[in-house]
Amino acid sequence: MKTKDIINYLILIIITGLVLYFSLKDDCFTIINNILNMNVLYLILAFIFYLLFLFCKSVGTWIIAKTFNKNYKLKSSFRMAIETTFFHAITPFATGGQPYEIYRLNKDKLSGMDSANVSIQNFILYQLALVALGIFAIAYNHFTGLFADNEVLKKLVIVGFLVNFLVIVGLFILTYTKALKKYIIKFLVGLLQKIKIMKKHNESDIRMHKYLIEFDKGAKLLLQNKRKFILLFLVQLLGLIFYYITPLFVILAANINNVNAIESIVVSAYIMIIGAFVPIPGGTGGIEYGFIAFYGNFIKGGSLNAIMLVWRFLTYYLSMIIGMTVLSFRKKD
Repeated sequence: MKTKDIINYLILIIITGLVLYFSLKDDCFTIINNILNMNVLYLILAFIFYLLFLFCKSVGTWIIAKTFNKNYKLKSSFRMAIETTFFHAITPFATGGQPYEIYRLNKDKLSGMDSANVSIQNFILYQLALVALGIFAIAYNHFTGLFADNEVLKKLVIVGFLVNFLVIVGLFILTYTKALKKYIIKFLVGLLQKIKIMKKHNESDIRMHKYLIEFDKGAKLLLQNKRKFILLFLVQLLGLIFYYITPLFVILAANINNVNAIESIVVSAYIMIIGAFVPIPGGTGGIEYGFIAFYGNFIKGGSLNAIMLVWRFLTYYLSMIIGMTVLSFRKKD
């Protein structure tokens, strides 16, 4: 295990421990009792909706990947989506997911550049869906006054929204602006040559030029086929809606009925916006804070902490464990 991975695990364990401490310290027995008395059927539904979120992500990957390899299977994409949850979970800003996707797609008979294209295009569409629901949530709150006026939360939402929006702008510039992409790659190649990781020779430049041409060709496929672009965007949007509704089922499991599906989507969108810029694996700390702060407008006392802990377990820790388990059963390539 790499030193960086060990540090990430330690940070995750420490922050998780702090979250559990602050969640349980005031009324530990009531919170545990609330968890034990939750309706199991609703909890199963919550996890099914989380799996539907992963399935939608895998459908998006599958549709894009088939552009490069017609034999690519949906079941391979879904398995990869489950495995990727583990790498998303243990790395800051979920940065470990994309490298694994590229590696796995390459093993599934896509070229390295095609694999990178699939991962980047899918990520762009996911970010677009994330921002679209963020805009919807901000507009809904503006017109309905769903949340109490809290300056700290307002600033966090603004910063989170800007981070997500700038990520999309940066990806579009990098993907569709050839000159800038060429400059960045040249800079990176030069840096690698200076620190002796890459040797200086013409063959590297020729190969890099070839990769640039292939990358441009693949990247532009998304915008050329507008129907496919809209379809893929809607698939990602539907997936996020499934994910944003999962807290509703946990709330219903706790026998609380004062939150509806639209409110669950709006609150979850705000939580995800805040979690986007927390530089800790899984956004741990920020996600939990956002959940308590926003759902605190509807739910009070130990029930709120119990719901947050169960929801976080189902959509983060359990999915990470399942991802790690599925990964461990894959035969070594």
